[in-house]
Amino acid sequence: MANSSSAAETARREWPLIAALLVFLAFTGADQIVFRPAAARYAAVLQKSADMGLVVGPGTAPPMLSSQMMKLLGDNSLQPAAAEQQGASGALTSAMLEDLTQLAARRGMQVISTEQGSVTQLEGSVLVRAHLQLRCRYGEFLGFLDDLSRSGRLDSIERFSIADTGGGRQGLDLWLSRTILKQGTARR
Repeated sequence: MANSSSAAETARREWPLIAALLVFLAFTGADQIVFRPAAARYAAVLQKSADMGLVVGPGTAPPMLSSQMMKLLGDNSLQPAAAEQQGASGALTSAMLEDLTQLAARRGMQVISTEQGSVTQLEGSVLVRAHLQLRCRYGEFLGFLDDLSRSGRLDSIERFSIADTGGGRQGLDLWLSRTILKQGTARR
């Protein structure tokens, strides 16, 4: 009897601790039985939605391209079959050389020769190369580079060399490439 009265007295003294322990056990049980399975199902549904390309929250929305970037991509892309056909026929290189010749003429540069380079068919694009030999003043070359950067084309200068030819003009060897994107072949 003395044992049970001392246990009852201990329980009366320690009732806040016992109540806290019971509340802890109740919440832990509810977490394990109800909330964790529901959270796992919710995470699985979110993952399936994301795999299907659905946007389910503000943090998962794909970034939007600006209108200028959309225009740049649209202006520099072709259907895959057209890109391959035009690349193989030389039409893309011809258009590139025509554009570059016009840019050079606008700057007062003298075009000595143009030469078609290689055409590389990639999975999502076509890479067209060309070689130009020009005679110009250094300032004209800088203006040409500025015009090239503002042309709205995906042109790259791969390498160049400048040699003094006398009379204030330089001989310029210029190797360039242009990237034409294939529509609908974006990598994810």
